[in-house]
Amino acid sequence: MKEKIGEIDRGHYEEIWVSLVDDRGETWIEFRAYTSPSQGGTEWIPSRESITIPAKALPDLLQLLIRTDRRLVERGEPAMGVKKEEVPVSVRSAAPPGTRDARRHPRVLLRLDVECRPMASANAAPGSPVPGEAVDLSLGGAQVWLPMRLPRYSIAELSTLISGESFTARGEIVSVAALPKMIGGKSSYRHGLRWLQLAGAAKEVLSKALSSS
Repeated sequence: MKEKIGEIDRGHYEEIWVSLVDDRGETWIEFRAYTSPSQGGTEWIPSRESITIPAKALPDLLQLLIRTDRRLVERGEPAMGVKKEEVPVSVRSAAPPGTRDARRHPRVLLRLDVECRPMASANAAPGSPVPGEAVDLSLGGAQVWLPMRLPRYSIAELSTLISGESFTARGEIVSVAALPKMIGGKSSYRHGLRWLQLAGAAKEVLSKALSSS
């Protein structure tokens, strides 16, 4: 049995899919490259080869990824700067709508109209609003669909209403889909945001939405 957990944008119309695979009484974590569908197609095309590691080795993998991230920061690379106690937001949830998962930052799957304002830097004034839709929010970040691709590692300010209350937060775009998909009848690109600033009021509004879901 195979259960897809999520995917990572590899660029050049490819994604790396992460899945749990049960085989011969043991659970494995599979990393496999998939190529985007051809024009008119709907199914992503898997590569023949994959990398699998036993699920029991996950703690060692996480530690290696944290060490890699810190080394990239030391080298001045555009890494995320993940702290040991943090888990970066994923770019897509495998959980069904209306459910929550057991990550460090529980998420709520909603459909909210949002305005996303690109910023030249974390301290710059927000630019013109880009209308979009948020479908996945947590105290760590959000998944947002926009009609245009914003640059990876750029900064954006997201504003919306959650249960009638105003919510505004700034985040770093950590992933961008290579190809658009039809969302609500519109061609949109999936973006993964990691919050940089989550003010007290915004955190309270989001926390209430998470606790009530």
